[in-house]
Amino acid sequence: MLVDQDRDTALEACDALEGVARRGDGWRSAQDACERVRHLPRTSETVAAIEGVRWANDSMGAAQGALDFPVDATVAASARRCWDALAGDPRVCVIQMAIVMESDIDLIAFACREANVHTYDGLGGHVFGRLAPCHPLALQKPRRSLEEEFR
Repeated sequence: MLVDQDRDTALEACDALEGVARRGDGWRSAQDACERVRHLPRTSETVAAIEGVRWANDSMGAAQGALDFPVDATVAASARRCWDALAGDPRVCVIQMAIVMESDIDLIAFACREANVHTYDGLGGHVFGRLAPCHPLALQKPRRSLEEEFR
């Protein structure tokens, strides 16, 4: 969804958020990287990725708040908005996203049980070591509507 320098900026933000999840420490350490993504130029091709990072950051912040009081529904709502932002891009195949997401959820749950990682703990290297390497989603040219086909 993003290319060149913009893609690198977004990947830095994702790496920063992953670092917070890995360590289970302060979410604020990812703020600068996520803020740089927020200022990227918004086009129809980039808005889904920019919004996805924004909502992932929001979900991470809510998870950090869950250390003080239960806000699991807020964390889930922000994560869902992240999903919806990415799925809103007409070039994305939602089935492909679902396969990637569900497999990661299964692997994370298994690795957390295996390593005795509890709900509000950092995931650590063991859990991340169980995940399959990240593979970019294949973007497809959006199908034209019937109206466009008949023009």
